[in-house]
Order: sequence, then C-alpha cells, then structure tokens
Amino acid sequence: MLKKLLTLLLVVSCSSAIFAQKDYSEKWNAAYNLFRTKKYAEAMDAFVKLAENTSNPGYIFNCYIHAGYSARALKKYDESVAFAEKAEKVANPYLYQAMIRKMDFMYSTGKYKEVTEKFPAETIMKWPECYRSDALYYLGLSQYNLKQGENAEKTFTLMFEIAKMENVRPSYQAEAYLCLASTLISQKKNDEAIANYDNLLALKKVSGYWKSRGLYGKGNLLKTMGKKEEAVKCYEDAIATKGCPDWVKNGCEAMAHSLCKRIEESKTK
Repeated sequence: MLKKLLTLLLVVSCSSAIFAQKDYSEKWNAAYNLFRTKKYAEAMDAFVKLAENTSNPGYIFNCYIHAGYSARALKKYDESVAFAEKAEKVANPYLYQAMIRKMDFMYSTGKYKEVTEKFPAETIMKWPECYRSDALYYLGLSQYNLKQGENAEKTFTLMFEIAKMENVRPSYQAEAYLCLASTLISQKKNDEAIANYDNLLALKKVSGYWKSRGLYGKGNLLKTMGKKEEAVKCYEDAIATKGCPDWVKNGCEAMAHSLCKRIEESKTK
C-alpha cells in the first residue's frame, strides 16, 4: 500500500513539473516573439512578469537578462542595468554571466568609467576562466572610449593571451583588433597597427561586416603612409566584400576615386 502511495506521489510530482515547464515554455515563447517582432515594451513587461512567477533560477536569470535587452532597445539604459543586477542575485552558476551582461548594458549606456572602476582587470582575472575574455572585451572597449589607449592595449592583449584557454567570439576579436590598431596609430606605431588589421583579416569565422571595416581601416592607414596603390587595393577589396555596410562602401569608393586620380596625375607629370 505504501509502495503504491509513493509511486502515485512520484507520478503526480513529475506531472506537475512537466506541466510547469510546458507552461513556462509557452509564456517564454510568447514573450520572446514580442521581443523578436520589436515590441520591446510589451516584451519587457512579459519577461518581468514571467521572472516573478517562476522559482527556477535559470528561468529567472534568462527572463531578467532579456528584460534588460528589451529595456536597452527602448533606450532605457538605467533599467537595463537594473535588470542585470536582478539577474546577479540569482544563485550560481549565473553570477558571472549576469555581471558580463551588466558590463554590456553599462557600456551601451556610455558608463565607461563605471565599467573600469567596478570591473578592473585584476578582478576579472580571478573569475572562472570561461568568463574572462568576454569581460575583458567590455573593459577594453570602455578604456578605449575613455581614450586610455595604453590600458586598452594591455587589456586586449591580455584577452588574446588567455584565448588559448577560451573561445573568444570572432566579432569580439575583430573589434579588439580595430581598437588596438587605432590606439597604435595614435602612438604612431603604424607597422604594429597594420599587423593588427592583418590579424583581423586572417580571422576565419568573422563576418564580412568586420572584414570590410578592417580593410577600410588598413586602407586609410596605408594612404597616410603614402602607399597609394596598396590603399586602393584595400578599398576595392572592402567594397567587394559581402556584408560590407553602406557607410564603409561609400567611404571606400570616395577614397579610392580620390587616390586613383592622384596616381594618374603623378604618372602624367
């Protein structure tokens, strides 16, 4: 009799869990569909309501983070940071993921100084290895935007050094290389800047958007170095790159046209 009762209780418990999971999934899909269709205000409310009506730590974390994405899309930057802070309070293993999203939202808000003060490199390097590179990426970008060139260079260099242990996202690597190149150019280290552009262009999984930006930057640097033909080649390659944004294409076309004209004029003299 006791065995039958325990079996019945187990079945009821499993059924309740399955029902709760299905109910959450349906509500999550509805909220995410609002987000996907750019109904951000409705999506934010739906994610918050869902977070407040579930006890699963993973569900709560996911809802608050997506509420933060929705708030950012609405340009409610302080609210996006507040949602990341709510996600921080969820039990591990979500703490570091929440802090990285907090850095992301703070960076989006232009709170570069706050990012550097709250998340210094020495603190990040005490985090679990799998979270370090993403955090260093946002720290480096913040330092770069604060015109702390040497600090940004150290941070991005550290990010690449630990990449042997971690998988740094290709887009993060690409943007880091662009920032490093820009920092080096300001220090008149042109050859090192060229090397960083080449590192970007050598990335295998990076999109055409980033490759075209790398070619555009390299072309501009070659132009200032007086290497006109090489610069034109970079501009032409950028224009031909699938996924090249219009602003890069327009800039490349204008630069290439101007340089070609100068090259022809020099040949006729």
